[in-house]
Amino acid sequence: MGATAHRDRRRLDAAAGQRARRRRARARGRRDARSGPRVHRAARRRVRRGRGRTGHAGAHRRLRHRLPRSRAVRRAGFTLIELLAVLVILAILMAVLITQFDGVLGSSKERLTSASLSNLALAIDEYEAEHGDYPPSTPPQAWGALPNTLNLGIECLVVALHSKGTKAGGGAFEDLLVNSDGDNSKSRLTEFNTTELFELKDQWDNPVAYQHRADYGNPQTYLTINPDTGEEIESTFRARTNQQTGLFVRPDKYQLVSAGADGRFGTADDVTLWGNTP
Repeated sequence: MGATAHRDRRRLDAAAGQRARRRRARARGRRDARSGPRVHRAARRRVRRGRGRTGHAGAHRRLRHRLPRSRAVRRAGFTLIELLAVLVILAILMAVLITQFDGVLGSSKERLTSASLSNLALAIDEYEAEHGDYPPSTPPQAWGALPNTLNLGIECLVVALHSKGTKAGGGAFEDLLVNSDGDNSKSRLTEFNTTELFELKDQWDNPVAYQHRADYGNPQTYLTINPDTGEEIESTFRARTNQQTGLFVRPDKYQLVSAGADGRFGTADDVTLWGNTP
């Protein structure tokens, strides 16, 4: 009886131990089931952090170092293009401004030359009122032999307006005096203390052509300057005629003409005393 009870007791203890172990196992299983997602999430976070340090973060650092340089290169390229565009625009504007400036300057010179011719005409008319005729455009024999045949008409006009005893207002044009052909008379012919044979110049520094009506049929040669090359030109002046009638312009007086910007007489840019009348 005692042995049997002892065995039964041992079996009961073993069964109780097994039940306790199963309960503990189930409890661990439940705990693992509850903590499993957190463990997995934490593990995933650790993996991502590790991957970020070795992958994404490194790439970000590399891009961070590279982007400024690439952006600077692109920005430099845009700046160069913009600079070229600005230079092209400035070149176009300069060309337009230069063209307009040349036009304005040319118009200004034409107006000043026209005003000089008008003022000179007043002095010539005053001379005619004083002497009964307009100044000659052919040198008188009293001048003796001439060094050349250039600029004769305007040289005669300067001598007439500045000769001793003449009251005509020739002195008002002394700032326009020039000796483009560098000639001299054998004796002093004017009130100037020199024998130089001066001309009166236009705004392009070329001598103005003057011709008395008595010489309208005789062409005269003037020494002018080619504005493109700066070379001297021997340009022939012929008295202007009316295109409709064929008669000389101002047939009972004289003609005053500037060769204009091109330095050549007989071209469209000539400046005349009578304006644009043909």
